[in-house]
Amino acid sequence: MKRTWRPAPGNEAAATPLPKGVRLAGYSGDAADLPREALQEILDAVGQLSFPVDRVYDGLEQVRQAHDDMEHDRAAGKLVVRVRH
Repeated sequence: MKRTWRPAPGNEAAATPLPKGVRLAGYSGDAADLPREALQEILDAVGQLSFPVDRVYDGLEQVRQAHDDMEHDRAAGKLVVRVRH
């Protein structure tokens, strides 16, 4: 039996197919329902992730530029706003 996934009503934008080789997994439930081994597997996998940074903006005064760059797809990685206190 083949399962067909459909987005929740009103969330049709979520139906965009994932790129080849990308896997999406999720868990919905109480923490007590998740076996300890499964949680450890997830935590171990998180340590192997990397997030490429495209640009670093210094200060809150550059948030507008960062947001504009994001909205207009001018970044190939993460945008970081560094705030010093």
